Amino acid sequence: MNRPLLKGSLGLAVLLAIGLPMGVRAQGTAEKATDQQAETKAPVYTLDIHEGDDPQLKDVVAGLQKTFQEVYPKLVKRFNNSERPAPKTIVLTFKKGMNNPAYASGSRLTFSTEWFVSHPDDLACLTHELTHIVQHYPGGGPGWLVEGIADYSRQVYGPNTSWKLPARVGPNDKYTSAYRVTARFLLWVEKKYDPHFVDEANKKLQAGMFKEEDFKTLTGKSVDDLWTEYAADTTFKVDPDQGRAAKAGS
Repeated sequence: MNRPLLKGSLGLAVLLAIGLPMGVRAQGTAEKATDQQAETKAPVYTLDIHEGDDPQLKDVVAGLQKTFQEVYPKLVKRFNNSERPAPKTIVLTFKKGMNNPAYASGSRLTFSTEWFVSHPDDLACLTHELTHIVQHYPGGGPGWLVEGIADYSRQVYGPNTSWKLPARVGPNDKYTSAYRVTARFLLWVEKKYDPHFVDEANKKLQAGMFKEEDFKTLTGKSVDDLWTEYAADTTFKVDPDQGRAAKAGS
């Protein structure tokens, strides 16, 4: 019955004999646990904005920073390519005299000063361009689908203000129209046939293997048949929350 006490006393004697203060082992364990917790924390992402000191851009810059912190981790979680990981730091530069609102290249974004002065609520443009950065496709994929996924992402992750997807299919619309037209089509495909279509298409595009035949592989119907059915569906309405809870990590 005295054995546990004896064992404890012996342990104490050994600690004292070698000159170690009691509690050192516990402290080391605690520090190790703290280090492990730090390692499992979500990565820190940074948006470094240059030439954004124009007083007219003050609110835009603040809105872009807020949008970045809310959206970018979700885009990385969903669309990241493990072979070509998304950058942790994005550099955004405002530039005057551009012919388009924005473009992405590598880990850099270039935004039109004039566009954002006149369209300060177009914050989801950042979501579109960040999607391109995370996509990191090797090239060769259909451009209409690449841009369609970026606008799909813009719709799903927002923030959506004045920007809207089309309310219906226009007489001249095609699935190859890209941007908003294709984005709305992709939402319909996910709702009617395969809720993971965009995720699967993204993986194939990243591997440089996407073909239009993959529409049939994933849904059972060719892209032309899907578009014909979609164009005739006058009841389809875009669900503002579609794709967020299950796939956005939100």
